[in-house]
Amino acid sequence: MDISFAPRTKATALAKRHAPLLVFGRDGEGRGENFYPMDAEVYIRSCTLYAPGPRRIIVRGRLTPEHLLHIPAENTSELYMTFAAERLMPEHVSITPLRKRRGGWSDLWDNLQDRLFDLAARSVLPAVEFLSPQRLPGFVWETALRRYRPYDIRHAHAPSPVLYYAVQVHEPYWVLHYWFFYAFNDWASGHGGHNDHEGDWESIHLFLEPQEPHRVEWLAYAAHGLADKEHVHSGDVEWFGPHPIVYVGTGTHASYFRPGVYRWKDWATGEGGVAVGPPGSQLYNWPRIPQHQRPRLYRTWRLVPLDEMAWAWHYRGFWGTHYKYRWLSALFPVLQGINGPGGPIWQAGRDRLRPQWEDPVRWARLPR
Repeated sequence: MDISFAPRTKATALAKRHAPLLVFGRDGEGRGENFYPMDAEVYIRSCTLYAPGPRRIIVRGRLTPEHLLHIPAENTSELYMTFAAERLMPEHVSITPLRKRRGGWSDLWDNLQDRLFDLAARSVLPAVEFLSPQRLPGFVWETALRRYRPYDIRHAHAPSPVLYYAVQVHEPYWVLHYWFFYAFNDWASGHGGHNDHEGDWESIHLFLEPQEPHRVEWLAYAAHGLADKEHVHSGDVEWFGPHPIVYVGTGTHASYFRPGVYRWKDWATGEGGVAVGPPGSQLYNWPRIPQHQRPRLYRTWRLVPLDEMAWAWHYRGFWGTHYKYRWLSALFPVLQGINGPGGPIWQAGRDRLRPQWEDPVRWARLPR
């Protein structure tokens, strides 16, 4: 792993300068978001850690970020954290945990799998998910709602949402990474969409000039594993001063530049009455949202440097229960859907960096 970071003081100043404003909306039935950004360390403490089998390692309430650091990194890729599905582990109800796969995967097959998954994400999987939504058992969703309630930012005494950031030096840009964590993706159970899963890491990425004053050139928002990019002067990026506005898909937490309905009925309307953004901002001048639909609840970020979070770089496993993915699991053991995702650094179960870190320019399909 060879990642070069900008100096800490410079990274912190840039992160504060461009901290995004997330706008949450409602789906087509008028249902609002159930899970908002939170502190990932709080989620860790609310989970049980399992190994394939399943074999329980550390129970909920005792697991801490420090525990993740005491496990050799190479042994963490098959582990998974369970937030609300413990009842599925001993009885194997409806769906069963994925068994440890045999042998290793070659780099050649890994690369081929990436290409095939990218193709499937654009063409085949939408049809499969439309015919057979990947909805977790109802009690998993209900348990997740109950356990998340103390951290719901709509409550006055809930802790502030956390915005993780880092500035990567990757020629010809400085890449400003913003990552935010959600306890649960309830697109299917909560909003009539196509899948549920525990844990959800989402991100946006700003590509800056390497010279002072580090002006923004490109922006890339992550949505369903793909990158949606816009040039800073394209006219399609909405700004709140120097802060980019992100319209969040209801239940999916995918990030979009403009309000609307996106792939597979992903609602990102910005009409939910909740926004999360930088300290000191005021809610005014929303060109794309009518006055009567603008956010009424505004919470501010607590910024945390991601390169200082040792657990993020050490733990390579899943941030949610890892299940069999019906018949596709035999061929693609790490497909997402009902499976928990990887963390902000590693691809789940792959011992490989996320493409946003390995080659962010290529991931965003930017000119070099």
